[in-house]
Amino acid sequence: MNRIWQLLPVLILAKGCSFFKPDEYRPNSPDVNQVVKKLQLPETQAQPLEDASVVDLIARLEAVKAGSERSEEQFQVGRRLAQLRLQAVENQLVEGVTDIDFETPIAELQALQKFTEAEEGAAEIAYQLARMQEMKGAADSVLVSLSNLIALGNDDPASLEARFRRAEIFFSRGDFAAAAADYGLVAGVAGQYQLHARYMLTWVQFKQGDLDSALATSISAFQQISDQGEITQNELKQDLLRVTVIALDYLEGPTSLATLMAAENKPAWQSELYRALGDWYLSKSRFADSAETWETFLKENPLHQDAPKIAQQVIATQREAGFVELIPALQVSFIERYGKQSEFFELHGEPVFQSYQDELKVMLDRYTQQVHATAQQTRRVTDYRAAADVYGVWLANFEQHAEAQEKRLLYAEALQAADDLPAALDQYEAVVAEDAVTDFAREAAYAVVLTRKQLANDTEAEIAANIRFATLYPDDPRAPVCQLKAADLLFTAAQYARALPVAQRAIEFSLSPADIETATKIVGHSAFQIDEFALAAKQYRSLLARHEDSDVRQRLLAAVFKQGEQAELAGDLDQAIEFYASLSSIDARAELSRDAQYDIATIYEQLGEDKAAIQQLEKFRQQFTDHGEAIAQRLVQLYERSGNLEAAATELLASAPAGNKARLARYRAAELFLEAGNLELAIEHFRHYAHNYPEPADLRLEAMHHMDLLYQQTGENQKRKFWLRQKRDAYRSLAKLEQTDRVKFLAAEANYILAEDQYEAFKAARLDQPLARSLKNKQKLLAECLKRYEETAAIGVLAFVTRSNFQMANLYQILATDLMASEPPGNLNALEQDQYVLLLEEQAYPFEEQAIMLHQRNLQLGWQASWDEAVNHSLLALQRLSPGRYMRRETEVDYVNSD
Repeated sequence: MNRIWQLLPVLILAKGCSFFKPDEYRPNSPDVNQVVKKLQLPETQAQPLEDASVVDLIARLEAVKAGSERSEEQFQVGRRLAQLRLQAVENQLVEGVTDIDFETPIAELQALQKFTEAEEGAAEIAYQLARMQEMKGAADSVLVSLSNLIALGNDDPASLEARFRRAEIFFSRGDFAAAAADYGLVAGVAGQYQLHARYMLTWVQFKQGDLDSALATSISAFQQISDQGEITQNELKQDLLRVTVIALDYLEGPTSLATLMAAENKPAWQSELYRALGDWYLSKSRFADSAETWETFLKENPLHQDAPKIAQQVIATQREAGFVELIPALQVSFIERYGKQSEFFELHGEPVFQSYQDELKVMLDRYTQQVHATAQQTRRVTDYRAAADVYGVWLANFEQHAEAQEKRLLYAEALQAADDLPAALDQYEAVVAEDAVTDFAREAAYAVVLTRKQLANDTEAEIAANIRFATLYPDDPRAPVCQLKAADLLFTAAQYARALPVAQRAIEFSLSPADIETATKIVGHSAFQIDEFALAAKQYRSLLARHEDSDVRQRLLAAVFKQGEQAELAGDLDQAIEFYASLSSIDARAELSRDAQYDIATIYEQLGEDKAAIQQLEKFRQQFTDHGEAIAQRLVQLYERSGNLEAAATELLASAPAGNKARLARYRAAELFLEAGNLELAIEHFRHYAHNYPEPADLRLEAMHHMDLLYQQTGENQKRKFWLRQKRDAYRSLAKLEQTDRVKFLAAEANYILAEDQYEAFKAARLDQPLARSLKNKQKLLAECLKRYEETAAIGVLAFVTRSNFQMANLYQILATDLMASEPPGNLNALEQDQYVLLLEEQAYPFEEQAIMLHQRNLQLGWQASWDEAVNHSLLALQRLSPGRYMRRETEVDYVNSD
């Protein structure tokens, strides 16, 4: 502050209000032409007066004055001569002339004051004398002349200006009481100096410690600028803002400002003061005070037009302060306060809303994503309900936005997850109705299909939804399934006449073989339902009894097969098994017969009879060896489902003897053995995988990681360390593209665990006498340990970067602490012991500084990326190591006059 007061006079003198301006005051003195025409001019002057220069005019008037004997004429000529000399000096100053004669015009002006006629132009003469003295740089003389001009006591504008100029001299000399008197008088009179006088009076009152008066004066200046629209006074306004915020800070900051603005009936320009105060605190890194200022404005003016901008400033300040945990709540508050559902919007409407709608949308986008992500993580109905509500708010604010259709789809999905299926259905339908050709509409239309199925309360509506999807989006891979589902629903609903063409339409799609078979079954079942399948089968048997006909036999097989499907659809699975089994007696070699045998296993699975399903599949594999791989996959699934995990693993290993499938089978078998609790076989196969399959690298590291975890379980620590080193070495050999986040995590974890052993060895190393030898050994251990932690941090996994930084800082702190606690030599006297302790402190200080630097680095990571436990430990360590900086408490201090 002392430096500000030292610079202030220079600053003020550099402003636009210089001491004197030639055209501001021109008394009613006689025109030089009139004076000269009445007098006798030397005949040698041939140049017309109108074209004469200032210097020529001065020469002519000096000649006139010299030839005149009348006092009145000499006074008038001298008065005009003084004006010309003043103009000449000004011209010389502009031209940069250094050798200027100030004394002659000053002496002539002083002589004019002695004329009896001087009373008429006393103000003008005093004004010109002060100007000439000011240009000469004679401040004391200027002060006398200004005081004389003021003493004349008239209401001439020059007198008001003289007070302002005299106040500036008083201010520059530190005579604040005198300056306050003159500035106060000028500030009370409307005119060109009033605003500048109020500005300077604010500084004077501030210098005098009269903060309340200073604030009152600055407020009056702000009001004048606002009333007069002084757009040219921006620099002055900025200086006013500066002194105002400094004065407010000496008081109670935003609290004092709120009180002041309330007394002024909260003028329209109050937001500028709040913003200036908030920005001033922000420039001082006083984030809490800055945020409090913005929040005070919002509390006092919740419906002010600038409230959204100020609220955004609060968020920006908290972000810059590193208080990122506060930002989500502030953004939610912003949405509630200024969204279209708010009182603020009701008051200000769409024009103001458009000024902050982009920021509001960003917050709403982020908020919807966060709330929806939380719901997806917790799977709680209440959280999905909250997500749906937020999407509803988004749509209420941006219903016409290009993203509205996508958000409505997400809204519907959240409603569905919240078990509000009717509401979800309405929103899905609204998405389709808005624009059916978009991908969002496509997904919404399919969601209607699924929701209708889930509601199961309107079969006709479900059929219509499936048919609509297949009709609108025939190229969608799901269209055939929807068409087939519609046929199935119609068939299930016994509407055979309708089911038949719908099923036929399904067959026209590009279906999978299984779906074609199903669609054909529906067509056949519908036809057979009309034609009575049992009678048809009987007729087929009758025909076959008379003569062999392959086509009839196939029809009989199909009829019996359809009967089996009918039984299956009806839920009579035992009857279906009988139908399917009977196909073998018709034609055991037929494809339908073989499929039926396979389907029997599926039915057993549906019945939950896994043992019977396994037996059926094993029998099937013996009969149809060309389906071995598919059967093996089914058996693996059944073994897993039945809990026979070791059998599943064995089946996997046997079914994939070589190639990539063998690799995958080996890994999956190891997982199954592990899940079954057979650690020995799990170790065997994970070891085999890790040694024999270098690619893909990420899965190999996972196998190594399993070995690490398994040897933790068996307590074989040395073997575990072997695999920790394997993970570390494997990572080092990887190309950049292979270093995925998971791979980096495994490598960083292994490196960190290996470093812990060296950390413990470093901690255990004692500093004994002779200190030089033991210190050298401990420093060697330090270098090794630091290298390991630096390698860990270099991998780039944030959690282990912060942990490594913290541990490296601990290493330096331990060394500094051990050094200070080391046993001194026993042969030292008291003085030598004191000197020895000082020497130890000098040795320990750099290590402690290094520890502080590493903890600070951790703190920066926490602010920039993620605040975790290691960062928090670093903060606690810094509070111990550097309490003056990291355990500061904000305190209020009384104003201290800097003079």
